[in-house]
Amino acid sequence: MLKEPTTGCLVQTGLIGSNYKISPPLKICFENLLENLERLELPSQVAAVLRSPYLQHVISCQRQRHMLQRLSLWLFQVLSAEITAEDENQQGVELLQLLINFTDFLQVNIPVCETWLADYLLTWNGLDYRPYILRIFTRCRIYQFQKLNDLILEPLRTLFFCSSVYFKCQLAYCFTELLRNYVILELPRYRGYVAMKKVRQAASVQAADHDVDDAWDPLYEYHEEHFEALQTIQSLIYYVDKVFAVGLQQERDNSLLMHLVLSFYEMVSHIHTKYNVPFTCLPCPGVVYRAVFSSNAMACSRMCSIIARYRNEYSSLKQSSEASNNMSDLSKQVTALNGYILDISNSLWRHKAFTTSKTPSVFNMPTEIVNATQVNLPNGSFSVHNHIALVGYARRFLVETQPEGKRVHPSLIRGNNRDTYLEFLKTERVDGVVDFISTFIKRSSNN
Repeated sequence: MLKEPTTGCLVQTGLIGSNYKISPPLKICFENLLENLERLELPSQVAAVLRSPYLQHVISCQRQRHMLQRLSLWLFQVLSAEITAEDENQQGVELLQLLINFTDFLQVNIPVCETWLADYLLTWNGLDYRPYILRIFTRCRIYQFQKLNDLILEPLRTLFFCSSVYFKCQLAYCFTELLRNYVILELPRYRGYVAMKKVRQAASVQAADHDVDDAWDPLYEYHEEHFEALQTIQSLIYYVDKVFAVGLQQERDNSLLMHLVLSFYEMVSHIHTKYNVPFTCLPCPGVVYRAVFSSNAMACSRMCSIIARYRNEYSSLKQSSEASNNMSDLSKQVTALNGYILDISNSLWRHKAFTTSKTPSVFNMPTEIVNATQVNLPNGSFSVHNHIALVGYARRFLVETQPEGKRVHPSLIRGNNRDTYLEFLKTERVDGVVDFISTFIKRSSNN
């Protein structure tokens, strides 16, 4: 199916007239490509574009619509014939890999591939061509969230909840990559496209105005009305947040899935300061508390680090002029963040986990229920040395610091010993807990 054009030599520029077109061979030098770029045309077999880096440069630089239409028509037909209508085979794998390499080179997905993907996902079993299908998904262009959800996200959500934990992990990673693609490539590209379109439509400015940056002219135009790209990104984050909360519950906080979920929030927690997006989104309580009170020290430490990072994120947002238009929503998020900080501080450091409080808290429950658990000193059960994920580190610390043969117990870590214990946790790479305590808790000299 994927045939290569015959190899030949480019005709020298001075030997042919400027009105003639020449077909590029498969192997040419880059200097000849530049000299003849304006007079190159695609070979009759458009499939050669997927194999030839020179033809890919021609597509990217010339941006001729008829060339893109030829390529799109061929791609849709061959994808439907080789992938949709057939079971997984080596020829299909080769085709998808070439397509992925091509879109990686362009740094943009081809709209017809997204059209095919939306159709294919309706009947996809989640097994055939999985790495390649998910990779194409991460390259999706930015659309209105409702359209993205109906065509792409909903079929994937269905597969997410009825598949193994390993599929969930792969899809969790792809959600992170999709968000990264949006904030790094798609959002700036769409903003530039909208700005360029407004300038060109203005009555006082010509289409070829030198102030218009043609770099923002997309290879494939957006065939829909203007939409809020930022709203799409925000809705995507909240959508993924809900999916992750249910997925973690379904898989009982699987460590690998938790790692990938936390990687997503590590990106979201600096989406403003690093990617200049004028908002951020907090993870829901179902994710935060599952990580903080997990039996996995990695999950507890990384969530503490994420919450500490949000402090700088919201401080920066308060000073941002773009975020000032939505201060009410920002205020609600800050209130929720303060609730997380208070709960984690009371449980890890202050020994006030189940202390009655007027403010909303995950620990707000009747005293009778707490007493019915028959746990000795329940307020300190999640402290930095009693926490189920950290008690092993506490014992190792005491074995190393106490006289040999002395019977050790986590309660020995108190007073100045706690500072030494925090330094020990740092050497053990549980530094997220240490960062949280140093960021939000003022410690006296005798603490």
